[in-house]
Amino acid sequence: MKKIHQNSRLSYKEIKPKIGKRQQTIMDVILGTRRLLTDRQIMGQLGYSDPNLVRPRITELLRKGIITEGTPIKCVTTGRLVRRVKR
Repeated sequence: MKKIHQNSRLSYKEIKPKIGKRQQTIMDVILGTRRLLTDRQIMGQLGYSDPNLVRPRITELLRKGIITEGTPIKCVTTGRLVRRVKR
C-alpha cells in the first residue's frame, strides 16, 4: 500500500463517523492510490462484479464534497466516457 499523506489521514478521521460502511470501504480504495479511479476500477479493487454496488456510494461521497470528480476518460470495457474520482 502506498504512503498516505498525514493531512489526508486526519481529514479522513474527521469524516469517517459521518459516512457509511460501504462509503468507508470505497474511501479506503481511493485513499490507497494517487490515481484518478473510475467506478469500475473501484468495483474491481473491491472484488465486486456489479458496478451498482459502488456507484450510489460514490455519488453520495461526491455530493458530500468528500471526493471530487476529475477529468473523464473513455472506459475500456464499455467504450463510453466515464467519471473518475479522487480525494
